[in-house]
Amino acid sequence: MTNDELKRIDAKIVDITRGIDFITLLTPVNQAAEKEKFFKSFHNGFEYNPVFEFKEKDLSDFRVALVDMRNTLDEKEPIERLFIHKIVFLLGQIDLVECEDRRFTKLSEKLYGMPDKKGLDFAMKILATEVNRATFFPEETVTPREMAEIMRQRLKALKIPWRVELSNKIVSKINVSGRDRVILVNAGLNYTPQEAERHKVHEIEVHVFRGMNGDHQPFSIFREGLAGHDEAEEALAILVEDILGCLELDLRQIKIYAGRYFAIHLALANSFFDVFLRVREYMPDELAYRIVERVKRGLKDTSAHGAFTRELFYIRGIMRLEKFLENGGDLCSLYAGKVGFEDIKIVEKLLKDKILNPPSHMPAFLYAQDHRSICKHAGFMKMINDIY
Repeated sequence: MTNDELKRIDAKIVDITRGIDFITLLTPVNQAAEKEKFFKSFHNGFEYNPVFEFKEKDLSDFRVALVDMRNTLDEKEPIERLFIHKIVFLLGQIDLVECEDRRFTKLSEKLYGMPDKKGLDFAMKILATEVNRATFFPEETVTPREMAEIMRQRLKALKIPWRVELSNKIVSKINVSGRDRVILVNAGLNYTPQEAERHKVHEIEVHVFRGMNGDHQPFSIFREGLAGHDEAEEALAILVEDILGCLELDLRQIKIYAGRYFAIHLALANSFFDVFLRVREYMPDELAYRIVERVKRGLKDTSAHGAFTRELFYIRGIMRLEKFLENGGDLCSLYAGKVGFEDIKIVEKLLKDKILNPPSHMPAFLYAQDHRSICKHAGFMKMINDIY
C-alpha cells in the first residue's frame, strides 16, 4: 500500500475515533438526577440502584467503513498491523455501545479484560492500609478557574504553546486533546490542593508530552492513540507521579485507583447498591459513589450483575509496566506517541528503522543515565515487588 493510501486510512481512523465519542456514549445523560435519587434513598434507609439512560447514535456507517479499511490492510506490514489493531479495537467499542445489558460485561471483557487474583491482591493491600481520613481525603477547595490557571502557568514554564479552557461538556475532571492542543478543565468540579499539584504532572508530563510526540510522527494515529493506549498512558502517569512525589502528596489517589479495581471485582456479582456499601468502607460516600458509577456505566439497569471493566487499567497497567521494565523495556519508546503495551514491539522496530521519530518531550528524569534505576525504586514498583 502506498504512503498516500496509508495517510487516507490514518485520517479516516482518527475521524471515526472522534466520531464514535466512546466515553460520552457510555456516560448517563441522567447522571445527576440518578445520583440525587440514590443519596436521597440511601439517607432515608432505602436501597436504590440507578437506572441509567444513554445518548443514542447511529454508528453503522462507522462500522462499515472500518470493516472496509480492515479488508484492504496487510497484517505483514508493521504500520498496517497497527492500523488493523486499532480498527479491531474500535469495532469492539461499537459493539459495546450498541449491545444490551446481558451482553455488556462479556464484550467489555473482550476489550479490557477481567480482574485477576494478582491485581486484586495488590488493590486490597493498598485499600487495607490504615488511614487518617482527614489526611487521605481532604476537602476539594481549588476551584476550576484556579486549576486552569495552575495548568497555564505550568505550560508557560515548559514553553508549551497549548491552551487551557474551562468546559461543561467533559465527564472527567481534566481532558487533554492533542489534535486541538488544548487542556479542558471541568467547570463543574473542584480539586484538592494535593490533586492540583498531581494534575500538573499527570496531564502535562504524560498526556500532553505523549500527544506532542505523537504529533511529530508520520501518522496522526500516534497523536490520537493506538489500540489500548490508555492503559499504558495511565500506568506511565502513575509511575511519573510516583517518582516526582505526587502520589505521596495526593494520598487519596492511590486509594481511588485500588478502589476502582476492587469495585469491578465486586460489580461482576453484585448490584450498584451492594458494591457501594463495600467501597464506602474505604472512602467517603461521594468518592465511593463516583467509583461505582464509573464501573457500572454502560449498564441501564445497575441492579444487574456486571461491570465496565476499563477501570482495571490503573492497577493492571502499573503491574504491566513493572513487567515491561523488568524485561528490559525502554520507557522512551512508550513516549513516542500514544502507544499501548500490545503494540510496543512494533513501535520499537519502527523507531529502530527510523520510520518513527524519537520522542522530543519526556519528563526530566528519563534523560538521566540511571533512569531505569530511578523507575525500579519508585514506591509503586517496590510495592509490587514486595507482594510478588
